[in-house]
Amino acid sequence: MEQMKQIKKGVVRVLPICLGVFPTGITFGIVAMQAGLSVLEATAMSFFVVAGASQFMAVNLLVQAASLPSIWITIFLVNLRHLIMSTYVMNALKEESFGKRFLASLLIVDESFAVFSIAEKKDQNGAFMTGVGITLFLTWVGSTFLGCIAASIMPPILSKSLSIVFYAAFIRILITSINGRKSLWATAIFAMVCNQVGQLFLPQGVSIMIAMLAGAAFGTYLTEKEDENHA
Repeated sequence: MEQMKQIKKGVVRVLPICLGVFPTGITFGIVAMQAGLSVLEATAMSFFVVAGASQFMAVNLLVQAASLPSIWITIFLVNLRHLIMSTYVMNALKEESFGKRFLASLLIVDESFAVFSIAEKKDQNGAFMTGVGITLFLTWVGSTFLGCIAASIMPPILSKSLSIVFYAAFIRILITSINGRKSLWATAIFAMVCNQVGQLFLPQGVSIMIAMLAGAAFGTYLTEKEDENHA
């Protein structure tokens, strides 16, 4: 009984976030269909991968005819943050059974981690995480499927405009998050320049990987310098 109460609490807690996940999933379905994926392929990607930013990047690399190894490595680098998130969640669930911890590990995404990490200590359990994770999972997969259906019936010009809106939203989020931080602005610009220069000589997938690593190293250096100056 207590387990069901915790699952329901997780579902209720994450529903407001699902309102933002839903249109993103629809947009991914549209973008995936434009890239040549079938309804089954796009929906299966959301079912098995469950990583919004990585899926958008993977589809973009597929369109650019990037090699599979470069796509795998790029997505791996993008998802390295899951190591940190998983470590935190597994530590919080160390008293739970292996089965519950394994299920929770499959349900960790940015949104579920955010909800779990700010929950009260008594709510940081496997049942709560299950309610959060499964609700997000069903929202993401379901909205991807609806996006694919919408792309197949709406005029091409409308579906293309919707995909552009998503990328514009990403830029807006980036600008908002780095506003006022000179080091973050410098890092973003540095990574962008590295990618653009790299694409003159390298395949796009390889260029993105190098730009990510170079940007991370440069950003770490600037952040450390910034901290030293404030110390």
